[in-house]
Amino acid sequence: MDEIEGLSVLILEDSEGDFLILKQMLIENGFNTKHIRWVRSIAELSYNQEAFVLCDLNVEDSQGITTLQGVMRLVPKLGTSVIAFTGEDDEGIAQEAIHLGVQDYLIKGSFSKAFLRKTLLFAHERTKLLQDLYHQEGKTKAAEHNLKEEAMRGKRFQLQLLSSQLNPHFIFNAMSSIQHSVLLNNVEDTLAFISKFSSLMRQVLENSRKELITWSDEELFLTTYLDIERFRFENSFDYRFDIEEGLDAESLHIPPMMIQPYLENTVVHGLGNLKGRQGEVVISLRHENGHVVVTIMDNGVGRGKAIALRSLRVGSHVSRAMHINEQRVSLLNAVYQTDLFKVEVTDLMQDGKPSGTRVDLIIPISILS
Repeated sequence: MDEIEGLSVLILEDSEGDFLILKQMLIENGFNTKHIRWVRSIAELSYNQEAFVLCDLNVEDSQGITTLQGVMRLVPKLGTSVIAFTGEDDEGIAQEAIHLGVQDYLIKGSFSKAFLRKTLLFAHERTKLLQDLYHQEGKTKAAEHNLKEEAMRGKRFQLQLLSSQLNPHFIFNAMSSIQHSVLLNNVEDTLAFISKFSSLMRQVLENSRKELITWSDEELFLTTYLDIERFRFENSFDYRFDIEEGLDAESLHIPPMMIQPYLENTVVHGLGNLKGRQGEVVISLRHENGHVVVTIMDNGVGRGKAIALRSLRVGSHVSRAMHINEQRVSLLNAVYQTDLFKVEVTDLMQDGKPSGTRVDLIIPISILS
């Protein structure tokens, strides 16, 4: 009997006579007597990776289904065929036994050697099938998990790429400002500008390696950026940070380079087009309904006029800064499996006329604290 040759059996049976009958049937069905182990009670039961457990439901230290419950706690659900048997033909007990996971249920004295053989073979094949299904399911889940992990790694990599980007037009314009300052022989201002520009590049590189940075680091970066822009625009605008009392700048974290593109849009297109008055931008930070809200508010020309002016210069134009952050918000929601990252843009009006723009970046504090 090649199918079960070499497999081991554990028999839980308190009657030596019944055990000897079962043992003889097993030997005649091809089992090696060395692979047949016998215990009389639940207290003696120990599992040694047997292929079969034959369990009498009425051993002396337990009754009925309680015996089987004790066995099933010790025996793995996969890899072992549990066959329950009893001297009583009780359909209710049989159904309970099957519900607990036995492969078959036999009545003592009602089965032959051949029937026991078929029962064991069927139970063993069923167990192997369940194992195969379980392992296949595990492989499928592992493959799905790996695909999700790869997709997530890709999204995180995209975030890092976007976090390392400064608008090339900004870099070109900054270098042009340095050149202009050199030509004017303005050594002190030129050195200060070069120092700030170098610091900004270093901060971009350092921050882009991190998924989140502290608000203190972000504020330092934005301050450096805004100082450079003020130099470029000949101090035509002022800026300030307004942090709500009670917010800890060191414990609060934020994705790097999330705010800068909006500031760039504000400075270049909103404040850069102002005529006859000083520009102002306020970056405020507050806690609101489980979120941190970063607000960028300016007193510039407003989106409508800024778009019209850009169109006159370069034709149809889509803001690169806005496009980058649309991508970043989408990726952040994907990485953190949420839809709580949001950006809201509001046109400010005064006396029926555009008076600036407000951008609210809504960030879930539960993720970033």
